Amino acid sequence: MEIEDATIKLSAEEAQRSTEICENCETIFEGNFCPHCGQSIKTFKKPLKFFILDFAGNLFAFDTRFWRTFTSVLFRPGKMVKEYVGGKRVRYMPPFRFYVFVSFFFFLLMNFTANKSIQKNKGNIVFNSESIADSLNTSDSIEVNSGIPGFLEITEKKPKATFTLVGSEDDRGNLSERLNEITANPGFYMSRFFKYLSWSFFFLMPLLGFFLWLVFKESEPYYVSHFIFAINQHIVLFFLLIIIMLINLIFPDKKSSAENYLMALIPLYAYIGAWQLYRRRWFSVFFRLLLAISLYLFFYLIITGAVAFFALLL
Repeated sequence: MEIEDATIKLSAEEAQRSTEICENCETIFEGNFCPHCGQSIKTFKKPLKFFILDFAGNLFAFDTRFWRTFTSVLFRPGKMVKEYVGGKRVRYMPPFRFYVFVSFFFFLLMNFTANKSIQKNKGNIVFNSESIADSLNTSDSIEVNSGIPGFLEITEKKPKATFTLVGSEDDRGNLSERLNEITANPGFYMSRFFKYLSWSFFFLMPLLGFFLWLVFKESEPYYVSHFIFAINQHIVLFFLLIIIMLINLIFPDKKSSAENYLMALIPLYAYIGAWQLYRRRWFSVFFRLLLAISLYLFFYLIITGAVAFFALLL
C-alpha cells in the first residue's frame, strides 16, 4: 500500500513538473514554448552565473549558424536558397538578418576608409569661400579613394576648373553656402551619403528579386526564392568589397592592385547560383540573368545619384 502511494505521489510530481503555465497568456501546456503565444518557459529570476552560461551557449550557437550560413551562401548559392525555401531553415541564419549583419560592417568600413582617404588628402583641397567659380582654380590634386575599384575614386588634376551656378540669387547663395560647408567638412557629407545609401539597398534588393522573378518565374513561381537569391548576391558583393578595403588598409603603400580582380567573381557567382537555382540551359540562364542585372544596374545608378543629391541638400 505504501509503495502504491509513493508511486502515485511520484507520478503527480512528474506531471506537475512537466506542466507549465505561460507567464504571458496563462496558457497551461507541456514543453519549452507556449503553443498559444510562443513565449519560452525561460525565466530571468536566476543567479548571474546562469546568465553567463546561457550567453556563452547562445554565442556558440550563433557562431555555428553563422559559419554554416556563410559557407553555404558562398559555395552553395542556388542550392542554399532551395533548401531554405524548402523548409530546412533551422540550420541557417535568416537571410535578411545575415545581410544586415554583413552590411553593417561593410558600410562601417566603407565610411572609415573614405574618411581616412579624405584626411590623408585634405591638404590638397583648396576652397575659396568667396566664389564657387574659383573654388578649384588650383593645380593641386584632389584625391578621394575608398579603396574600392570604381567606387568613390575621384582624381582631379586640372589646372583650372570653372563652375557656373544657375537659378535665382538666393538659390545660388544657398548652394554656395552648402558647398562651403561640405568642403570644410567632407567627412560629414560622406557619412550621410553612406547612411542613405545603406537605406537604399532595402529597396534595391527586393527590386533585383522582382527582376529575377520576371525572367525566371517559369522555373521558380514564388517571389521569395528570387528575393533570397538577391540577398545572397549582395552579401557576397559586400564581402568581397570588405576584403578589398581591408587589403588596402593593411597595405596602403602597395604598388599593385591585384585584389581588384576579386570583383570578377561576382558575375561568375551570380551565373553559377542562377544555374543551380533555376536549372535551365546555360545560354537561357545567361541571357535572362543579364537582362535582370542590367535592369537592376539602371535603377541602381538612378537611386545612387538621387542619394548623392539628397545627401547634399538635407
